[in-house]
Amino acid sequence: KLLAQILQNKSEKADKDQKLSLKKHQLEIEEPELPKLKKFEAVTDFT
Repeated sequence: KLLAQILQNKSEKADKDQKLSLKKHQLEIEEPELPKLKKFEAVTDFT
């Protein structure tokens, strides 16, 4: 039973790590878009 508990904890941690790295990856993808958004905002300010 203890072994099953350990394995479950490991898979839960792996799941968390995966979610974290996915989040980090999404942020890295979104970062280059930020200057474009700022430019877009500047353009919409003028109109």
